[in-house]
Amino acid sequence: IPAGVAMAQALLILLVVWLVMGISIRHPFILAWMLVIASFTFLGIVFFLIKTLGDVGKILAMLLLAFQVSASGGVMPVELSGSLYAQLSPFLPMTWVIMGIKACMFDAFDGNWMSPMFLTVLWGLFFYLASCYLGHWNYVSRHHIAKTVDI
Repeated sequence: IPAGVAMAQALLILLVVWLVMGISIRHPFILAWMLVIASFTFLGIVFFLIKTLGDVGKILAMLLLAFQVSASGGVMPVELSGSLYAQLSPFLPMTWVIMGIKACMFDAFDGNWMSPMFLTVLWGLFFYLASCYLGHWNYVSRHHIAKTVDI
C-alpha cells in the first residue's frame, strides 16, 4: 500500500505541474521516472528509520525532511543558505532529486538527468538493503494498536 501511495503521489505531481500549471516539460516521461524513483527512495529512507529506530525514527524522518528541503537547493540556492547547508548538500538524496527534476524539466545542468537519477537509485537501494538487515518490525494485533508516537 505505501508503494502504491508513493507512486500515485509522484504521478499526481507530474500531472499537476504539466497539465494544471501548464509548465512546459522537456522530458516528461523521464521526469515521471525521476519522480517515481524519488518517491520510492524516500519511502525506503522512512522505512529504514522507522524499522531501526521505531518512534524516534518517525521524528528523525520529519527532521531529515525539513533539513533536506532547506539544504537541497529546491527552495533557494544552496549558496545563499549558509556554509553548513552548502557542505552537507551533496550528501543528501533530495539534492540529487532536485538536480534531476531541473534537468528533466528545463534541461538544466546541460540536460544531465542520468547522474542524479543514478545516484537517487543508489540512495534507495542502500536504504532498502540496510533495512533488510538492520532493525525489526514490531507486529501488534489489531486490538493492541496504541498511540502513533509513544516515546
